[in-house]
Amino acid sequence: MDKIIINPVKQNARVKQYLGWFIAVIFPFAVYGMMEATKMPVIASIVYWAVCGIMLRYTMERKLPFFKPQINKVKKEIILIVIATITCAYLYMVGAGSVEMPPKELYLNAFLFAFFNGCFEHLVWINVFDLAGCKYKLGGFLATLIYIILIQFMFWGKFMPMPNGNLTLFVLSQALTIIIPFIMYIKTRDITIWSIHRIIFNLLSVFFAGFGVSTFFNL
Repeated sequence: MDKIIINPVKQNARVKQYLGWFIAVIFPFAVYGMMEATKMPVIASIVYWAVCGIMLRYTMERKLPFFKPQINKVKKEIILIVIATITCAYLYMVGAGSVEMPPKELYLNAFLFAFFNGCFEHLVWINVFDLAGCKYKLGGFLATLIYIILIQFMFWGKFMPMPNGNLTLFVLSQALTIIIPFIMYIKTRDITIWSIHRIIFNLLSVFFAGFGVSTFFNL
């Protein structure tokens, strides 16, 4: 009887692909279920950041992709991401306007949401990209796109405010702030600059769109 020879490299690639697609399709529904069960988006967010972000990345590479921005490789992309960020900022300020919040709530929200989400949300995205696209990058892009759409629809869209005004331009500028940093990540394998952008973008939702910490803690 002939022995069945299993190629461990191919087998490992398949496992990575399955895991990437599993996270992309299933995890947004799991996060939604946690949010509905607890009525506290912050709990689901902590799981979201910790398990599929930090823990998964450390398991994959034994390190996190920060603090090696390699600016010389991505000068053009930095200019483009600055322009896209300014566009998003303008649309937020015009469409939402300033919202008064107690200083304690403002600082707490800036720390819990703007900083942590700004550092770790896109870490999940690149984990999905690297796993699902370990053989073919196009598959990684597709899985990541599906994940971003699902997590926005199933989770963030349930309680995050959106600016009024030109929604089409806002969505297009947001798309650029995802596509351009992905190109930067592919070139550098680092998300430091991307994190700075995300923190700034999240602070806009705190200061100009009325996203208070009470919303993040209780639906």
